Amino acid sequence: MKERYFPHNKKLYHKIIEKEYQKGRINHLIEFASEKMKERLLKNLDKPGWWNESFDYLFSRLNEEVEELLSAVMLKKEKEEIIKECADIANFAFMIASNYRQSN
Repeated sequence: MKERYFPHNKKLYHKIIEKEYQKGRINHLIEFASEKMKERLLKNLDKPGWWNESFDYLFSRLNEEVEELLSAVMLKKEKEEIIKECADIANFAFMIASNYRQSN
């Protein structure tokens, strides 16, 4: 019997193609975001780190970064500046996640 690589149902075929396209976009976004997050973390290697920081402190810094993003958007800053603020927000969110992951 001959193997079939494509479904005969065109709707199903298009759903499969769309899903694969979406997976590609998600993978691209994750690669882009992690690259920008890493750049921002490496830029701040001189700072002590987040491992011993409290949730309150990290959440406060997260909110400060959100305010910086809002300001950058409202002031129509350059695209790269807005991307940096987004990376900072993601980093603080994952600092919180990292600390919760390591807690007992």
